[in-house]
Amino acid sequence: MPLGSSRTAADPSRLGLPFGKEPAVESEDQPQNRRARRASEKKNADQGEIKDRNQRLRAEVRGTKKRATSAEKARAALDAQERLDDVLLRSTDAAGKFFGSNFNWLQYLIVLGVAGGIGYLFWNYRSGVDQAKRGDQLAEAFDVTHGRLASDAAPKTSQFGLVDTRPEFADPEARAKASQEKWAALASSEPALELHALLAQAGGKFDGRAFEDAIKSYEAILSHPKAQKSPLIQARAAEGILLSYEALGNYDKALDAVKRLQGVAGQAQLATYHEARLALLKGDKTRAKELVASLSEKLKKSEKPGSSPGYLSVQVSELEKTLDPKPTLPTGGLSPETLAMLQKQLEELQKNAAQNEGQEGSVPFDPIPLLPETDEPQEPSEGTP
Repeated sequence: MPLGSSRTAADPSRLGLPFGKEPAVESEDQPQNRRARRASEKKNADQGEIKDRNQRLRAEVRGTKKRATSAEKARAALDAQERLDDVLLRSTDAAGKFFGSNFNWLQYLIVLGVAGGIGYLFWNYRSGVDQAKRGDQLAEAFDVTHGRLASDAAPKTSQFGLVDTRPEFADPEARAKASQEKWAALASSEPALELHALLAQAGGKFDGRAFEDAIKSYEAILSHPKAQKSPLIQARAAEGILLSYEALGNYDKALDAVKRLQGVAGQAQLATYHEARLALLKGDKTRAKELVASLSEKLKKSEKPGSSPGYLSVQVSELEKTLDPKPTLPTGGLSPETLAMLQKQLEELQKNAAQNEGQEGSVPFDPIPLLPETDEPQEPSEGTP
């Protein structure tokens, strides 16, 4: 070891020298003064400490890699079930440690979750009770609207023993009056059903042919603040105004109502259908055909394959038949013209056979009776092969 490279050579106490005395300089590489020697000793000590720390870190990294490699080898030696068990055990252990170390704040989270669940169950129960109550009120109002009229005839007994619980009224006027009162009371007592009750009131006025009053009621619904949040309510009110003006014969006002219906989200096709109807009523058959053709094409594109046609599709189809009626063949059989032609041919064959002389025991052909024009299949008669 070179002189001056160790602490023993630089420490006077270890050399037997009194305190404060420095050893003599023994080589040319050794610093000449005390300050330089101490700086050199400190530098050597720092380098040794850094070297020791780097070795310790490298050893820790090697140990970590070794442990990871050992764990991977251990897992690779396990089969599928053992791996699953190992994962479950490790997960359970990690969860238990996490729960144990964080229980102080997890307990508050558990209490809040339980309280929130109980609150939700109570709210859900009360909401169901309120909905059932409103449903009962709607059913009672509809029973009054469609109540029975008094009759001298005895009521028919139901096949299943059911009893008609609808109220009975002396005449349609009394029923309409009771219906209006019932819907008015429902609109004032149940804010959630207010718009539906107002629509029913307006519909009752329309059914009673009070079209002017019905228009006012529908206008009031459209101007209601709650109606702005319900496109369906707006559509029904605008359609009611349209039909009321149509019933009054004011087709121009009805077309204005069609434009209002077009402004409601999702009601463009319904508005086009009403516009085509009004065009036909005004005598503009060409315009009606154009509207119906475009609307029918849109409806066919929007319908899903195999699904039954909706209400609007059926109405458009009926309007197409009105605009361009075409004779349709009876389903499940021959047309009347074909049957008449076959009957004539059979009669000619029978006539020719009767005029045949020289043939003994000839049996004339019997004409085949015409089948009734019906869509239902006919039962075969006796002797039919």
